[in-house]
Amino acid sequence: MTKEKERKQHAFYVDVAEQIGIVPALLLGFFHYWVHNNSMYRKDETYKEGKYWTYCSVAYIQERYPYLTVKQVNGGINKLISEELIETGNFNKKPYDRTKWYTLTVKGMELMGDEIEDEGYLIADGYTEENDTKRTCRRVF
Repeated sequence: MTKEKERKQHAFYVDVAEQIGIVPALLLGFFHYWVHNNSMYRKDETYKEGKYWTYCSVAYIQERYPYLTVKQVNGGINKLISEELIETGNFNKKPYDRTKWYTLTVKGMELMGDEIEDEGYLIADGYTEENDTKRTCRRVF
C-alpha cells in the first residue's frame, strides 16, 4: 500500500480577492498569518523598527503554493507593495543574505479584518473594556 500524499488546504477572503486578485489575496493571508503568529508569540528576532515581521524567500513561498509560478508569486508581492498592503525590509545578519522580510501595513491589516486602535495596536484576543491596558495588546506595526 502506498502512502497517500498529505492534503493541504489554502483559503482567502473572497472580498479581498475581489479587490486585489486571488494571488495577492492568498499571499496577503500568508503574510498576515506569519506576522500575527510572530506577534502572538512575541518572537523578538522578528521585532524590528517597532513592528513584527516575517521573512522568507520567494522560492519558499512558491513551494507552499505549488500551483503558482515564481513569476506569479513575485507579481502578487509587487501588487501588495504597490497597493501599500505590505512593506518589505532587510534585517539579515549576513550582508550576502538577500532574504526579504515582510510585514503588513495598517491598510493591509484592516483589509484582513484586524481591529486597530489609534496608537497602532492590534486588539488582542480576549480584549474587553475591563482589561483595557496596553499589556493586553500586541504591537504589530
